[in-house]
Amino acid sequence: MRLFRGFATIVTAVVTPSCAMAQTQPPPSGPPPVAAACRDLPRLDQSALFAALDTGHTGRITKAQWSQAFGSTGTLFEDLDTDHQGYLTLDELQASNPPHWVDRNKDGKIDLPEEKAALSSLYTPGAAPPPRGEC
Repeated sequence: MRLFRGFATIVTAVVTPSCAMAQTQPPPSGPPPVAAACRDLPRLDQSALFAALDTGHTGRITKAQWSQAFGSTGTLFEDLDTDHQGYLTLDELQASNPPHWVDRNKDGKIDLPEEKAALSSLYTPGAAPPPRGEC
């Protein structure tokens, strides 16, 4: 019993200062470096993507149109449909502000092939992951 108390005292003496140090260090301040570098980039234009998906030319993208173009994308359609009306408007699509790595040709616009490639990298098992550290 005495040996166990001695061991507990040593462990407590060694562990306690390092735990105290970990607790007293202030958390990093400000946004992560990638976020800081990306926050001033202009929004990407998604009107070409919207026009390609809006096959009925109704000013709306239905879930059926979305699924026909992209297949299964989890809850992404529902997440983009912020007013929960069951369809996407250009404003909702524009508000999503996708990362700039989606714009592979760097023309400031996202078209259907670029979006398909991006979503494929996110939702296809075994697909190459999206680039890390890019806006």
